[in-house]
Amino acid sequence: MSVVVTSATTIYFVFPNLIYKAKKKILLWTKGILDDRLKKIRRLAWYGEAAFLSRKAFGKESGGFLKKAP
Repeated sequence: MSVVVTSATTIYFVFPNLIYKAKKKILLWTKGILDDRLKKIRRLAWYGEAAFLSRKAFGKESGGFLKKAP
């Protein structure tokens, strides 16, 4: 474990620019994945919210939010 730590620190001090670039790439990659997930979650949340609001507005008898108000 100590060997890994020391090598990591030396790499960090010797090649900070390289580490920075690698970090940036990894962050961009993870951000892309997270953005996709967030979009899906937001879409689901929006549909859920819209369905809930329509049920609240038009009474529980009306099906989803696609039905128009009576």
